[in-house]
Amino acid sequence: MDKSALELSLRTLDVWFIIFGILVAIGVVGESVAGFLHWRRSGQLQVIQTAENLALANSVAEANRTTEALRSHNLALQNEIIAAEHALADRFIWYDDRSAIQAVLSQYPGQIVRIWMYPASSPDTFALGMTIAGLMFSAKWQVTLWDLHTASAVPGVHILYREGALNAKEAAGALVTSLTKAKLEMVSGPTAMKGDEPLTIPPAPATVAWSTSKDIPNEETIRIFIGGKHNPFR
Repeated sequence: MDKSALELSLRTLDVWFIIFGILVAIGVVGESVAGFLHWRRSGQLQVIQTAENLALANSVAEANRTTEALRSHNLALQNEIIAAEHALADRFIWYDDRSAIQAVLSQYPGQIVRIWMYPASSPDTFALGMTIAGLMFSAKWQVTLWDLHTASAVPGVHILYREGALNAKEAAGALVTSLTKAKLEMVSGPTAMKGDEPLTIPPAPATVAWSTSKDIPNEETIRIFIGGKHNPFR
């Protein structure tokens, strides 16, 4: 290669150096601009994602609050249903409780009892009266069960005893405690009847539903009123 050819080649290479230098400069500037834009867009995307995450978290929190409110509402409805079913169910003394009641009453044999029941007040009154009378009979108490054909003004079971009668107060108290332990609702007493209070039969209209003896005794040591079941929905 002669001198002129070498000079031409060097000039050409110089041109390419300049061109490549320009391209490198453009690349550096382009990289800087692209990096800046990438950083800026990343920041904008992060702001959007943060807002979306916050909105999602708020939605989840609101859903949780709604779920908890629904759960509380359902629980309240269930409690109301249970209360309604309990209010409408018949009063009943379970068989295990009957054995316990009979065992307690057997400690006070010979009590003379009149039970005044008001079936017109509640359909389960008669069955409850017969159950209690049967337990007393098994405990060797004398029982007369009166069926009053009117509604009782006061619901529940009320137990009275005659002052001065042998073991009447203790027997009446044991009966109240036993019926309460058996989860029978609205059992009250024992309330004292004065010793000189007249021993009268229930006011008419009333009939004897059941008695442990043919001759109804005049001397009662304990008197029991069995009214209707308390119904809060009436």
